Amino acid sequence: MTVMPEAGHRPDDGQAAAAWLATDTDCGARIAGRDWSATVLGPVQGWPVSLRTVLAVVLRSPVAMALLWGEDGIMLYNDAYGVIAGTRHPGVLGVPVRQAWPELSDFNDHVMGVVLQGKTLSYKGQVLSLVRNDAPEAVVFDLDYSPVLGDDGMPAGVIAIVVETTDAVDARQRQHAAEAALVAERDRARGVLENMAEGFVLFDHDFRIIDINTEGVRIAGRSRAELVGQKQADAWPGPDDAQVVAMCARAMAERVPVALEYQHFAPSGTTIWLDLRAYPTADGLALFFKDVTLRRRALDAAAEAAERIELALDAGAILGTWVWDVPGDRMVADDRFAMTFGLDPAECRNGLPLDLVTTTIHPDDQARVARDISAAVLQGGRYRSQYRIRRPDGGYCWIEANGRVETGPDGRATRFPGVLIDIDARRAAEAERDRATAVLGTFAEAVPGVVFAKDRDGRFIVGNRGTTALLGKAPADYLGRTDREVLEDKAQAAAIMETDERIMRSGVSEQLEENVRFPDGTEAIWLSTKAPLRNDAGDVIGLVGSSVDITDRIAAKHALEDALKTSDVLLHEVNHRVKNSLQIVTSLLMLQAGQAKDPDLRQSLMEARGRIAVIAGMHQRLYSTSQHDRVNFGEYVVDLAAETLTSLGGTGRITFETDIAQDVVVVLNHAVSLALVVTELVTNAIKYAFPDGLAGRICLTLERNGDHVVLTVADDGIGLPDGFNPAARGSLGMKIVTALIRQVRGVLTIGAGADGRGAVFSIAIPASEIV
Repeated sequence: MTVMPEAGHRPDDGQAAAAWLATDTDCGARIAGRDWSATVLGPVQGWPVSLRTVLAVVLRSPVAMALLWGEDGIMLYNDAYGVIAGTRHPGVLGVPVRQAWPELSDFNDHVMGVVLQGKTLSYKGQVLSLVRNDAPEAVVFDLDYSPVLGDDGMPAGVIAIVVETTDAVDARQRQHAAEAALVAERDRARGVLENMAEGFVLFDHDFRIIDINTEGVRIAGRSRAELVGQKQADAWPGPDDAQVVAMCARAMAERVPVALEYQHFAPSGTTIWLDLRAYPTADGLALFFKDVTLRRRALDAAAEAAERIELALDAGAILGTWVWDVPGDRMVADDRFAMTFGLDPAECRNGLPLDLVTTTIHPDDQARVARDISAAVLQGGRYRSQYRIRRPDGGYCWIEANGRVETGPDGRATRFPGVLIDIDARRAAEAERDRATAVLGTFAEAVPGVVFAKDRDGRFIVGNRGTTALLGKAPADYLGRTDREVLEDKAQAAAIMETDERIMRSGVSEQLEENVRFPDGTEAIWLSTKAPLRNDAGDVIGLVGSSVDITDRIAAKHALEDALKTSDVLLHEVNHRVKNSLQIVTSLLMLQAGQAKDPDLRQSLMEARGRIAVIAGMHQRLYSTSQHDRVNFGEYVVDLAAETLTSLGGTGRITFETDIAQDVVVVLNHAVSLALVVTELVTNAIKYAFPDGLAGRICLTLERNGDHVVLTVADDGIGLPDGFNPAARGSLGMKIVTALIRQVRGVLTIGAGADGRGAVFSIAIPASEIV
């Protein structure tokens, strides 16, 4: 415990001053060793007790702290702050803060003016431009300022606690960018799903529900949360649903599309007719279904009710309310709003300018939000904007701001009230990119472009956007009319109506190709599926259909032979371009690594460069040969391992031996995987098997063993540590090795050499997987 001098007591010798100045620190020693007589502070022995007391705490603190004394803010700080000051230390010690940091004069003037009035200030994630290492740099700080009371009880100085968060902020920004890309990709897939005019369910191979769209939820009559993860038979257990279960089982077992129309008893008690189509997919089974009962009034009412419920659920919790006095630029908000935006509740109750309120909005969203606000103020009326705000923990969450701009007699905005709604859960990523992409592919292949329905007399009663585009008329111009009344080509209209009448009369669905002439005179071939439309009693009351333009598909079929003739040239060019692009990436990574100050980051960038170089080398080899989708792996792997040995400085002290089968030709994607595995294992052997310049030998073998290809990397180094388990290793390299081996369905065996020395990594891969 340090005993500070009592009030009024002033040591009269330097030794006494040094006792409380912590002269065992750099800054303490410099303060003790300086003659302060000619400064505004005067001799150390005469400094106020309050100054000495706080300075003693500052000097001994491991956290960067600075004491700004007096109206000029004379800077006295500790060693941790000296590190942040960079080359300006110790020149700024004892200097007024305005003189010490001229580039921050306005900022520091504001701090001194506020805190010397007895108030506190706190900044989280404050971006400042400093010249501290002989060059300007943008840095990020968490800053806390508090008043220091003098011996008279009045504010006499400011204590600043400084925490630099530049690296953490940079890392978060990179993470946010990656998350934004993932969200954008997900939203594109989800947009297709949610905008479909029919229900969709994706089952896995065990008939468990993987995903269901909004229309599917509406028709099913239960929430997404109730359905996802359920097995089909559990989700729809009714006796009338058994035929749907059987239909899906057939489609899954025979791997063929199956269609069914059946009467479904909804949980609401109503009876509807559903048209279902099941398609096998890589994930399991895709089921499309739509309501074909024509009970438009009931369906519209149900859709509106479902939409209201969905909007209410999406809205979530209210995060706060505000009222903005537009002419006076004072926004008054409640405590929940203040907490959401990380603001002082008292200041929010009193009112703040808009620019102070919006500081916690994500930098990528600020310009867009500003445009939305300006447009609402200019036009008046409703306002709605979605954006991200920074939480107190530094992370970001999505909110939706809804409001209304009120205007005066002159049309100018006067008052702008609104509410904040939590939409973070709604905006959360629904699935990994690969699964979303696969679902999107399923939609693109299966959803028809034209959907329509006709009554028993052949009059259009329903038509989607595709129908409108095909007919070249607005819905009001064709609904309630027959093909004969709508189409210019009366012969074509008669043929269509004859087909429709046959389907309605027989009660049997048909799929047929139809020649269609558009209003502009162009012609196309459509694949149409038409089925009878029935009422609750099972009577045919009309017809429903969907059509897909297959003109391009037929043309593509005729052009396929020509395309195959030029495929070698295209693949040759692709490999050339990929090789060049990857070389650019490796060069950029090398430049980035050269500029990285963090050794771990530099090492990670160089390792990433090496891995990309492996892939580039593979495409270089493909470009140099007549085969563009496979490579002689035996020839390539010897060169690859030798280059790895040379690049890591193993040449000379480490002998490299090979025993390679020359008849192992591997398809491109697996060749890249195996090349990366060899690179990682050879690199690990060079780095860890021969420490301290130890000489040794690395042996690489590739051979066929029955119906397997066996790849082995062995060394006679110091061997593996006890209990070595690649699955439990934290290194990225071993994670890559195990993941890639699993990708080619290989089996990894690890052990010591025949004489008990070194380490042996052997990978057995089914030849059918890679050759």
